[in-house]
Amino acid sequence: MDPAVLHKYGQLIKTVPHLTSFEQVRALQHPKVDTIQSLNISFGDDQLYRELVADLVRRCKGLFGSPSVLFRPPNAKLFKVVVLDYNPAFELIRESSVTSLEAPLGEIWMPDAEDSSAPPFLAHLPLLKEWKFTSLDRAANWNIDTAHQKIAEYCPFLNTLGFGEAATENISELLINCFQLVESCTLTAKNLEVMTTVACINHMQTMTSITITDELPPVANHPDMMKWVYFIPKLCLHLQYLSIEKLVLDMDTVQKHQWSCHDLKELRVKFRGLESEEDIERCVMEVCA
Repeated sequence: MDPAVLHKYGQLIKTVPHLTSFEQVRALQHPKVDTIQSLNISFGDDQLYRELVADLVRRCKGLFGSPSVLFRPPNAKLFKVVVLDYNPAFELIRESSVTSLEAPLGEIWMPDAEDSSAPPFLAHLPLLKEWKFTSLDRAANWNIDTAHQKIAEYCPFLNTLGFGEAATENISELLINCFQLVESCTLTAKNLEVMTTVACINHMQTMTSITITDELPPVANHPDMMKWVYFIPKLCLHLQYLSIEKLVLDMDTVQKHQWSCHDLKELRVKFRGLESEEDIERCVMEVCA
């Protein structure tokens, strides 16, 4: 790329779809190229590469990484995270605009498999608000005693969590020991057990949204698993959104667990035996009275 052209038109460059050489990256480090919103880098495996990219990213609003790392504003989906040749003197990039992340816990926590001293990838995401976990496998350097402090330090706005097919004990451990001020949580129906219920209730003062996805598995003990659902609206006082529309609640059981979420604004649920809108509205008024 001609430096003269970059000097004249560099500020008009918003997207760079495919970088394949050091020369191209160096060209984009021109001081006039300072409004890039996204770029895709698909080469490099040494410290020079990292320094070049990092210098460029500091002046970008987002980053497409390589080859399977996706990192762009405002949402990021990462399947594999690799930090190359981690250097403790290397400045952390704290200008990321990413607010929503979909990625595994282990690789975000230990992005450099060869160096356990590398800071978690979260250190680069100071504006992160939402994290959807694709896996809860622990990293080799995972320390439950320090995770809470580091998460709060790196991502002070993180308050929305989504859990997929993770093991129940992993979910409850994270919710109770690692995250504070959780406002929104999404769980699958198969994780409806006492441990996850207690973990959600642990955030009763801040929890405003709970979504339970999917139906219970055919072999599940429905009465035993379903009973924990009733405790959530009973004890989470500040719920404003509750979605359990794939499950069917029994009205007799609901009436035994008077709901305490008087600020509820949206409810997605099925009640056994209630068909008309009038009956449903009356039921909701009764349980939230």
